[in-house]
Amino acid sequence: MPNPVDDYLETCTEKTAAPPLPPPDTVRQGFQEAFGNRQIGRLGGAAAIVGGATLLVSAAHKAYMAATKSKHHKEMLDVNPDLVEHQQADPKMFNQHYNSLRNMNPRFAQDPIVAGAYMRRMSEFPHNAGPILVESLRDQPQQGGIKDFATGMGLAQRAAAPELELD
Repeated sequence: MPNPVDDYLETCTEKTAAPPLPPPDTVRQGFQEAFGNRQIGRLGGAAAIVGGATLLVSAAHKAYMAATKSKHHKEMLDVNPDLVEHQQADPKMFNQHYNSLRNMNPRFAQDPIVAGAYMRRMSEFPHNAGPILVESLRDQPQQGGIKDFATGMGLAQRAAAPELELD
């Protein structure tokens, strides 16, 4: 006696052909009817502008990071003269530690005191460099969360209307 579940599964697993895709001309005509030729051109232009701007901002950021890397490295060594000894002892490893810190946590690497503290620990305990770098990520203050948004909105409300306390 056939089982109704088995019958259903058989019908579901039978190979059926997918419906054919509409030809490209039909898709284009659908867009033209929905948006019009001018709107499609404007959407394409806007997408090109956004894509170009994104690439430009990314390139500018990379150029800035490259230009300031040696400046921040020198400042770190000026503020932390004891690190010069560590750099002279193993320059390749010291520079790799700094590169890793800068790649993983560029904000900390820009501050000579903070960068110096992490570099000192990595130089004294090179086998723990990885966990120290991960710790730097955990120590970084978070930005952009809902708490920051709410705090920002509260500050904006107080700035706009200090006589209204909305607590």
